Amino acid sequence: MAALRRLDWPEILADPSAWERLRRKAPTETPFLTPDWLEAWSRHLGPAGPPVLLAVVEGAELRGLAPLHRTRIGGTGLTALRPLGLGVSDYLDLLLSPAPEERRAGLGQVMEALETRLTAWDLLDLPNLPADSPTIDALTSLTGDRGLRSIVLPGYVCPSIALEGTWGDFSKSRPSKFRYNLRSRLRRLGELGDVRFRTATDAEDARGRLGELTHLHARRWQGQRTSTIFSSSARGRAFYAEVVGSYASRGLLDLTVLEVGGRLAAGSLGFVDRDTFYYYLPAWEPELSAYAPGSLLLAHLVQRAFEQGLRRFDFMLGDEPYKAVWATEERRTVRFLVANRGPRGRVALASTVGAHHVRDRARRSEFLRRVRRYGPGRALLGLHS
Repeated sequence: MAALRRLDWPEILADPSAWERLRRKAPTETPFLTPDWLEAWSRHLGPAGPPVLLAVVEGAELRGLAPLHRTRIGGTGLTALRPLGLGVSDYLDLLLSPAPEERRAGLGQVMEALETRLTAWDLLDLPNLPADSPTIDALTSLTGDRGLRSIVLPGYVCPSIALEGTWGDFSKSRPSKFRYNLRSRLRRLGELGDVRFRTATDAEDARGRLGELTHLHARRWQGQRTSTIFSSSARGRAFYAEVVGSYASRGLLDLTVLEVGGRLAAGSLGFVDRDTFYYYLPAWEPELSAYAPGSLLLAHLVQRAFEQGLRRFDFMLGDEPYKAVWATEERRTVRFLVANRGPRGRVALASTVGAHHVRDRARRSEFLRRVRRYGPGRALLGLHS
């Protein structure tokens, strides 16, 4: 019979195979739910204090896992339980059995433990859940049965390419201007020197190319107020250096660069897991932006994904305009909130829902996006590119 246990990293990392077997079978498994990724996040980027790793265990097998941590809700003094990996993981979920009855039973054990063993939380906050995750229906039903209030909020659009047919078929399905621009830019870039695409071949090579990509990413965002911890944070650089080496050794990494005349023009950090390419973090040389080196590298990656027999090229979070030219389909994420009992839970839910709606409106406003990126003065004067 399955039982619920609280685990910690030393025990898990001694033999991560049970975690990985569960991840491979889970309905929404992604490269952001491995023990490598989440343990490194806990050390480099997570809050102080131990994680909340609630595991449904039967014998030597994991039947379910809720990898969570405690964090403050703004300046309210209230506490949320949120997933490990938040801030660097485009997709998050609980790891549960693909069998509906077993999934519901395991999730029920997790909720029972949250209510009876872990009293120091006011809100269960699960962002970036794939909208097709069975966690949503199961958790909605369970929380309703237990008399807990829950709400599902809209998240992000996630464009992707269904890799059906061949690269030739796909490119012909795109507008003629799309094909012309790729050919023209590649030709013009070639006039500057020999154009080469290089992909890291092992962990050592990947770490070296990661340093190049980090520098390129910093140049890409120079003079702007928004960036990511990838190049702007020492802790972020340490996190990525660790997971890049680990993922390269496991065959999950794709770190590819575009060079022209020996000079770095663009680079991409991505992941390949099962039948999907995850287009995670691109960067390009600002001085070469007229040649669109990022688009040329993207074309190379998509063509290679077709040739490798992958089934999906996933652009992940965000509906940036450039993705629309490539995408043939889109999925969405949601944010699932569960309030604990009592007035603190109600306040935590209300404040989080309000803040979510404010951020969502700001994200949809082109002017507010410019303010966030360039500052109010430059945005008002139009002093940005």
